[in-house]
Amino acid sequence: MLNRMAFLAVGVVVAAAPSLVTGQEASAPNRAVYDSACSSCHGPTMGGGHGPPLHGETFMEKWRGKTAAELASYIQMTMPADSPGSLTDEDTVGIVDLIIHENRLAARPKAGASLKDLEQIKID
Repeated sequence: MLNRMAFLAVGVVVAAAPSLVTGQEASAPNRAVYDSACSSCHGPTMGGGHGPPLHGETFMEKWRGKTAAELASYIQMTMPADSPGSLTDEDTVGIVDLIIHENRLAARPKAGASLKDLEQIKID
C-alpha cells in the first residue's frame, strides 16, 4: 500500500511539472528578443556596454524595491535606444523575465503573463 501511495504522489508532481516556468527553457525565446533588441548596448551577457548592466549590484541598486511592471514601463518608453516604444508587450514581458532570471530573483512571470501581471512581482 505504501509503494502505491508513493507512486501516486510522484505522479502528481510529474503531472504538475510542465506548467512550471524554470531555468534556461523558459528564457530561450526571451534571449532571442534580448539579443536582437538589447545586446548591442547592454552586452551579450547583460554586463553592460554603452548601456548599464542589467544584472548584479548596479542593476539592483537602481531597481530594488520596485515592481517588474515599473521596469517594463521604463523599457517600453525608452528602449531600444534607437527605437523607443517599438517593443511589443510580449517582447517587453520576455525581456523583463530574462532580466529577473539573470538576477536570480525568486518571483518570475509565468508563461503568457501580461504587463499587468508584472505589478505583482517585486524586484528584491
